[in-house]
Amino acid sequence: MSYRLFAIVLVMLSLTLTSPATADMRQWNKKMQELSTVMNELLPQINQLYETDKEPLEKNAKKLTELVHTLAVQPGGKSMLPPDADPSLTIVQGLFERDAKRAYHAIKNGHVDYGKGILRSMTSYCIACHSRNGSGPDFPNITLSPKTENLNTFEKAQLLAATRQFDGAIENLTVVVGDGEIAHQRPLEWNRAVKQGLMLTVRVKQDPDKALAFLAAAGKVEAPRFTTQNTEAWKASLEAWKKEKTVVKPTEVSLHRGAKKLLDQARASQKFPMDRNADVLYLRASAMLHDQLRIAPAGPLAPEAFYLLGRSYEVLGDLQTEPWHEIYYETCIRQKPHTALARSCFDAFESSIHFGYSGSAGFSLPEDVRAQMNELKKLAAAEKSDKK
Repeated sequence: MSYRLFAIVLVMLSLTLTSPATADMRQWNKKMQELSTVMNELLPQINQLYETDKEPLEKNAKKLTELVHTLAVQPGGKSMLPPDADPSLTIVQGLFERDAKRAYHAIKNGHVDYGKGILRSMTSYCIACHSRNGSGPDFPNITLSPKTENLNTFEKAQLLAATRQFDGAIENLTVVVGDGEIAHQRPLEWNRAVKQGLMLTVRVKQDPDKALAFLAAAGKVEAPRFTTQNTEAWKASLEAWKKEKTVVKPTEVSLHRGAKKLLDQARASQKFPMDRNADVLYLRASAMLHDQLRIAPAGPLAPEAFYLLGRSYEVLGDLQTEPWHEIYYETCIRQKPHTALARSCFDAFESSIHFGYSGSAGFSLPEDVRAQMNELKKLAAAEKSDKK
């Protein structure tokens, strides 16, 4: 079975997501605050391009690895779980611990720049979990290390988003997208800031007015056409959203239906499969699906929710460092094997794998990936009849 399914959430580098004061949640809070403290120290160190002091970096990387491991392995073999029922959280499990270990050992063995590169990418795990939907509070008053003053505005936005300080993250991203020099000199970073700001205002804040204000700030600077070609479609989606009625008490069924409706609209508006004009619709649909999984993690519609999440994340994939859509497709297959849904999930999974491993040198799959595909293909296949 894939390592991605032995999932225990190891990624919440902030406070807890809910408020009930149970012993387990208090323990979770404590661990999250310790992790947040370590990340406060690490971020300024790993964003220095040169002359990083190896000893404190190694010390913090080791502390991070140890803290992450304590979440996965508790006395008696029990794993610590976060106070959030959404099973998609479990998907992030080994990725964070794996990378923390790799980074620590690289730094310890003198490969400092390589280790820093791994650590630098790990904030994406935190942001991926925290930006699933609007559940959980915003924490605007977490004290950051004085060393974070050395981060640039975009880097500071990443840290703030990773520690659930969403208002601060959006504020910093707004500064980035309103900077014409960044748009001209660093268009890829500027474009990423636009998409992250859209993700936070739509999926986390779920506020079309806030999203429109953010896009208005981005529209005041001159940027390359490839970074701005979708903004008018996004604005139209946001204006349409403002006219919709709010569902007061959503259920598994209403959330699932709402997400499918948005996805139908998204696909109808796309000119080609990876067209980004429908990003707002995909962001809203994925937030609904995560809400559905949070309130009904073992509900009858959960397997299809993973399939639909895969479809959504496949379009939104450039905001992530991991192929989340493939992970969701795999989860769908394992949750509902030998069904038509599993076969649809496998078709999408297989297509993504083939696309990812195709290139100028032809198509070649690593043995472990090929073995994984063969296993999933068998799980997706229709069960053979016992009749002779």
